[in-house]
Amino acid sequence: MEFFSTVDWGAFGLWWVVFGLAVVGLAGTIIPAVPGLPLIFAACLLAAWLGHFEAIGFVKLTILGILTLIGMAVDWFAQVLGAKKTGASPYGIAGALVGTVIGLFFGLFGILFLPLIGAVIGELLAKKSLLAAGGVGLGTWLGMLVGAVVKVVLGLMMIGILVSSLMTEFSAESETIVPQQDTPAEVSF
Repeated sequence: MEFFSTVDWGAFGLWWVVFGLAVVGLAGTIIPAVPGLPLIFAACLLAAWLGHFEAIGFVKLTILGILTLIGMAVDWFAQVLGAKKTGASPYGIAGALVGTVIGLFFGLFGILFLPLIGAVIGELLAKKSLLAAGGVGLGTWLGMLVGAVVKVVLGLMMIGILVSSLMTEFSAESETIVPQQDTPAEVSF
């Protein structure tokens, strides 16, 4: 029972918040409405604060912040360029947005394909031919897919930096707490 009185339950709870932010952030790199990379950055910032900025210092936080900004910019540019390159009208872009929001309620299928269907419907409402509407829908969808892939890769990199930093710090602390013996203890019977 003495163990439970020595645990810093506040810090323990905050480490679970770090874990939760990282997991939800990683899911958010795929789910359009969840700000995945900013949540992962928040997890890293909280972990840095909990570790007194020793394992994750200013340089690593700066790198993580830059990765967050790059991911957000690439995601936005990929979607806009995908739509613009195929000549999307405001109706097509709005249709893709509506499809994305509705897709959140239909699981992976909805997230992947309803933006495409929404863009096509938007272009059909803009009086484009089915072939032109399909091209715009495909371009918008490919732009969204490229943005999502970049966000997933950057999210995994950020979590990798977080975990490796914490593991390095943890292994350094465990060596100071439990010193290694030079020679193995002899056991006699």
